[in-house]
Amino acid sequence: MGRIIAVANQKGGVGKTTTSINLAACLAEKGKKVLAVDMDPQGNLTSGLGVDKDSVEKSIYELIIGEVDINEVINKEVLENLDIIPTSIDLSAAEIELIGVDDKEYILRNAIDQVKDQYDFVIIDCPPSLSMLTINAMTTADSVIVPIQCEYYALEGLSQLIHTVELVKDRLNSKLEIEGVVFLANPDMLSGLTTWAFYDNNAADCVVSTFGSGCSAVVTQATIENRKGGKRTFLGFFDPSVRPHFEADKLSYTIPMSRFKEMYETMRQSCLFDTHAWGKIKERMNG
Repeated sequence: MGRIIAVANQKGGVGKTTTSINLAACLAEKGKKVLAVDMDPQGNLTSGLGVDKDSVEKSIYELIIGEVDINEVINKEVLENLDIIPTSIDLSAAEIELIGVDDKEYILRNAIDQVKDQYDFVIIDCPPSLSMLTINAMTTADSVIVPIQCEYYALEGLSQLIHTVELVKDRLNSKLEIEGVVFLANPDMLSGLTTWAFYDNNAADCVVSTFGSGCSAVVTQATIENRKGGKRTFLGFFDPSVRPHFEADKLSYTIPMSRFKEMYETMRQSCLFDTHAWGKIKERMNG
């Protein structure tokens, strides 16, 4: 049975689709059978995996409104071991068309249930909003990974997403968990993130990079750490098989939710945002 991961953040421009594409590609590169699902009407996952979103005849939209079966919308082997359910701009109208539909929160789950045993992983790229499309993704998923920017207001806005996940877990999908938050970080960003991590934790393994640290640092290691209530954070995307799918100056930095809940309380005190040095780093990153 495939593990279903929703990649979600209600804020756009945080690396959500980049994380989804690279995670799916890296897992496929490792020989895992992967289904990528594009739930964002912008269609960047679709085009990022080589499918022309403007020429798609059957997409997630037709699946959501009940016009087609899931097997009709899966594009096979866009990369080796990687299938995709593409999207189209028509998906932006789905919210209106679902008004009055019974059990609309379960449409995607009911469809994915038909094929999930064919895959090791299903990666769902959510839209940048807390919409019915995102609720469908969360109702379907085993866990949520949250890509996030290294900015105070982006981190502060995470509380709304956490609240939504808790509501979905309470009312629609009792197995749902946030496994962790993921930063796509260059060296300057990593300097701030590791300073933050070490602020209240001097353990030698506060920040680690496990052997073969590719997608396992984002998924496997983060999940294990979160489920046992651990405190380690993970540098990843070092694996040479990962690098062709990723920006040359970026690594992943994953904070399991068990640790992030503590770090969130020290965000201001850690000097991540208010020092002169960090101000200069931000200028360089923004320049």
